[in-house]
Amino acid sequence: MSAAEELITSARRAAAVCGVTRFAVRAWIDRGLLPEPPWTAHQLRQISDTAESRPGPQAQHGTRARWSHGCDCVQCRQAQNDTGRAYGRARAQRRLPVEVRQQLLDAIYAGQPLRTTLRDLGLTPNQVWGFDQIRRGVVEPGAPTAADAQEPRLRAPHRPVGCLA
Repeated sequence: MSAAEELITSARRAAAVCGVTRFAVRAWIDRGLLPEPPWTAHQLRQISDTAESRPGPQAQHGTRARWSHGCDCVQCRQAQNDTGRAYGRARAQRRLPVEVRQQLLDAIYAGQPLRTTLRDLGLTPNQVWGFDQIRRGVVEPGAPTAADAQEPRLRAPHRPVGCLA
């Protein structure tokens, strides 16, 4: 075997050689058209030329639908990330509505203990923490959260997260 005939061992690399998605390569294996890896580029091109073609994704790049069909270009990946972020934002808003959040913040700013306030409002610490996750990009910039009112962080501001020294 020459250096030109190097073995290809991953479905992703095989897909790049054939100009298809990695899901198409897995489908060829599942249908018995292609053996398990490793393959040669010549072997992959033969299968690519003889396998019946199916319609590919019809959605444009930069959509979640295209990402769901196996495209992992920058635009499709960003669309998937944006969709996931929006889903998480909506879920957090349902778990901690604006009215309850404002009551929580008012109580914290008034100096009431956090645990007592949570109990009085019927909240769990996980609900507040989940909403605090949104603070990193989902909540309106500059809006105070329950985490802002808690004890000061032990970590020095110039240290990376997880470093308490």
